[in-house]
Amino acid sequence: MSSSVQLPQGKIAVAVKMINPVNFGPAIIKRFMAPDVSGLETFKTSPSLCFLLEHPSGRKLMWDLGIRKDYCNYAPSIANYLPSTRYKIEITKNVVDILRENGVSPHDTEGIIWSHWHWDHIGDPSTFPVTTDLIVGPGFKDAMLPGAPANPESPILEMDYV
Repeated sequence: MSSSVQLPQGKIAVAVKMINPVNFGPAIIKRFMAPDVSGLETFKTSPSLCFLLEHPSGRKLMWDLGIRKDYCNYAPSIANYLPSTRYKIEITKNVVDILRENGVSPHDTEGIIWSHWHWDHIGDPSTFPVTTDLIVGPGFKDAMLPGAPANPESPILEMDYV
């Protein structure tokens, strides 16, 4: 079934700034795509990209946060899973630190949009001010809350959204 989306006309464009806070790998390709390609079993390294969205009015949003610097402090279900991946995670800064270094105050960021809840996208929202909104899609609350520690099996932490 095909459908089209009608977008309103406008003359405003936002600036999109890509941030790559981390590289990790090797990533086993069959986890991401099919069919298998002989000789291409892994990506040596993969980025975990996030984006600063800036409206001409000055309003700012983050799209994803990559991997948190202290990834051993993710929710227990993720922190316990990561060693089994054998990823070499190369990260020296949280996204909030990169923003500050580039003249963007975390207090100016209205919200963080999580494209989805995977550990390599959620970063560490607790490094932003409590006034920063966490924006998620429909069904998220029913499927994901409460976070850890209230729900030890949750892939997110309560401190990510409280």
